[in-house]
Amino acid sequence: MSDETPDEVDRKFAPHLEYFAERLNLIFSYYFFTIEFQDDEDLEFEVGDNSRTYRIRTIQNACLHTSLIAIRDLDDFFALRNNRTMPDDLRASDFGSPKSLQFLADDERKWINKLIAHTTIHGAARLLHRWDWVELISKAASQSDAFLEWIKENYSISHFDTWTAAVGTQSITRKIMRSLLDDVKRRQNEEAKKTGAGGSDTRSESRSDGNENPGPESEGTSGS
Repeated sequence: MSDETPDEVDRKFAPHLEYFAERLNLIFSYYFFTIEFQDDEDLEFEVGDNSRTYRIRTIQNACLHTSLIAIRDLDDFFALRNNRTMPDDLRASDFGSPKSLQFLADDERKWINKLIAHTTIHGAARLLHRWDWVELISKAASQSDAFLEWIKENYSISHFDTWTAAVGTQSITRKIMRSLLDDVKRRQNEEAKKTGAGGSDTRSESRSDGNENPGPESEGTSGS
């Protein structure tokens, strides 16, 4: 950046950071679905019994798939460039970020690739694969927050559009995450009161196969 004026840097990076913000927001697709449909009575029916249930289940699966692909996409964004990186791929390192912020475990990435991104022979056998979507979203949001914090610290108000995009995106993402985790805790407390048991672990109650009446604490599957 030292050979470019602040205005040149801003014009170069602000659109890319705004695009990153749009991609980041997609990780919350499944959570937004749970907010809109968690108390929908048609989700209580079997798919074959109600045509609206079929439509909602399809939307549910689409939102789960969108979240998982967006999570994998962010993991790619946070990888350092190597000889397999395409020239037009956008990376956090293009902004100057010096280290990898990848967050997916090998097994998590493997099953997103094999069950969501591609049609493979594993799909039928693992149709009800349960995704710990709150955990995956939390990791993606955490690393995104670290990247945005780095932008704030290493760019300045003289890069006005880039810096303010980082501030705004970080603020919105933190608010969504607080809401998500509060909803998970609230639903856990409600379930604990119903069963008379103590509170449950967030991770054990945050998985989805995409086929149950969703709450923020539920698990999601990749089949309908």
